[in-house]
Amino acid sequence: MSELKLPNAPIAAFEKWLQQAVSAGCSEPTAMTLATASKLGVPSARIVLFKGLRGEAFRFFTNYQSPKAHDLIENPIASLVFFWSAQSFQRQIRVF
Repeated sequence: MSELKLPNAPIAAFEKWLQQAVSAGCSEPTAMTLATASKLGVPSARIVLFKGLRGEAFRFFTNYQSPKAHDLIENPIASLVFFWSAQSFQRQIRVF
């Protein structure tokens, strides 16, 4: 499904797709790429594990003393990418 055809409830679509990724046997369906930038704009990306939703906020596991935590304190603008791949299932979702 392209960005242009997403339903009016993107969080509900995400939850449905996540469950489909789990059911399809995707490896590490809660793994996502977190991209941040320092206050100077230096980008950084790493894989983190999705912990759940709080309203429309995506929660993930982190060490509050880590470089990514410092990036988010300095510059709270970030993006996420989920990529799910299984024999019969290939999707990605970008969150920003």
